[in-house]
Amino acid sequence: MARGSIAGLIGSLQANEAIKLALGDAHCREHGLEPLRGKLWLFDAADASTRRLAVSRRADCPVCSRVVSDPTSIPLPT
Repeated sequence: MARGSIAGLIGSLQANEAIKLALGDAHCREHGLEPLRGKLWLFDAADASTRRLAVSRRADCPVCSRVVSDPTSIPLPT
């Protein structure tokens, strides 16, 4: 698989996840969709395999330790 096509594939999958989040949990459940919230999706282009790993929030992280409606309001460390 060429590098350009891999970037296009990953971009399409990221856009799909963003659409799922924008539609909301109720819509996703109604249509059998599951956003990757709390998961890391890994893609191996060598054999086109995928894996999902569960990830958790770190209490000491200023970004992932809290849930906010506007992610741009989170102060980033300098």
